[in-house]
Amino acid sequence: NVKAQKQYYQASQEDYRGVMVTLASEVASTYIQLRTYQQQWKITQANLISQTKILRLNEIKAQAGLASQLTVAQSKSLLLETEASLPGIESSIHEQVTTLLTLLGEYNDTLRQELLQIRTLPSITGIQIKGIPAELIRQRPDIRSAEKNIEALAETVGATRADWWPQ
Repeated sequence: NVKAQKQYYQASQEDYRGVMVTLASEVASTYIQLRTYQQQWKITQANLISQTKILRLNEIKAQAGLASQLTVAQSKSLLLETEASLPGIESSIHEQVTTLLTLLGEYNDTLRQELLQIRTLPSITGIQIKGIPAELIRQRPDIRSAEKNIEALAETVGATRADWWPQ
């Protein structure tokens, strides 16, 4: 029974490690999503500037008789559509920052302001996986937890069988 309880304890440690791996992956995923939305916002701002210039050129062309009012209306429609997309992107940025702060357990304004500053996406250097696939799967905390639970159950069966004998 003592051996079984030790195995259950080790299984709970592996469960904890599994939760920590999940938390780390959620933090990384949310951070990448935040930086992606920020880059999208930056590109949308650049598009607004160029679309405004195009609209002005088309208006000048229309006044000179070199372009139709349809071209001006299409340019204006595209500009307004791009402007309308900005609040959604900004909302997504603030949502990701709030999610990230919640995952980190930090609610201070300094970190919020730091995360709201536009930064580039982190570069991913070559990830090298070492070992054979059978060894890699055994590194997963959920697999190790399941193994410990099986070992604990085996110990419990042994203890139950020992209880059948006279003491």
